[in-house]
Amino acid sequence: DVYISKHQADNNRRQGMSVISVKRLVVDDPIWVNTNGTAPRAGLDIEPNKNTDRLDFIRINNPKTINCAGAGIGIVLGALTGAADSVVDIRISGHEDSGSAVAVEFVNYDPTAGNISGVIEFLSPTSKRAKSNGIAFREWGLGRLRVKVLNPTVVDNNTSASKSAAASAPILISRALGSRNTYLMGGILIENPVVQTPNTAIVNSIVINDFTARATAIQDVTIRKMGRMPPGAPMFMPNAVVH
Repeated sequence: DVYISKHQADNNRRQGMSVISVKRLVVDDPIWVNTNGTAPRAGLDIEPNKNTDRLDFIRINNPKTINCAGAGIGIVLGALTGAADSVVDIRISGHEDSGSAVAVEFVNYDPTAGNISGVIEFLSPTSKRAKSNGIAFREWGLGRLRVKVLNPTVVDNNTSASKSAAASAPILISRALGSRNTYLMGGILIENPVVQTPNTAIVNSIVINDFTARATAIQDVTIRKMGRMPPGAPMFMPNAVVH
């Protein structure tokens, strides 16, 4: 039962705000700027410490993240998996990021390590001038937990001028080359995505790929109502089952 209105944090060493374990949290109109120093260096980091922590009814409304050295908003669920079942309920509406390394990042959900269910929703997020990705899923497993990203817009990402298909992707669902994980990835719905980035800045508009030699399939990814995409930056999905 926590309500926070118009929280502002500038030049924090680690996070603008960390959410670790909570039941019923509402945050309205926060601004998290210039987070830097110690990883993850996010504007907002939703990251439990242990399996018995809770992420129950979290609502973040109209957050702004600017120039964070990590993600504008990061969701990291590795420590939540375990013997106890967990139900996740997160909705983030109207997020605007400008100039962070990644605007929105989902990291490290292993569905084989424990039973997590529920829904994470991002409603109308906007990424502007991200140094790398606008929206990134890294090692995000296919389990009972579902993610919905509705009406996302990515504008002028890859300001670091990377030539990598993964690092330059406006929208990325991937497993990195050196990863040892083998669990299936997926469980993601992206609806009405819009990418407004010059063809010269990106290799592909949406990249869904396991870059390891094993190339475990990415399954149960749905992209609906494709919005505007750069005509010279096709989707790249060599080992993904995408609807």
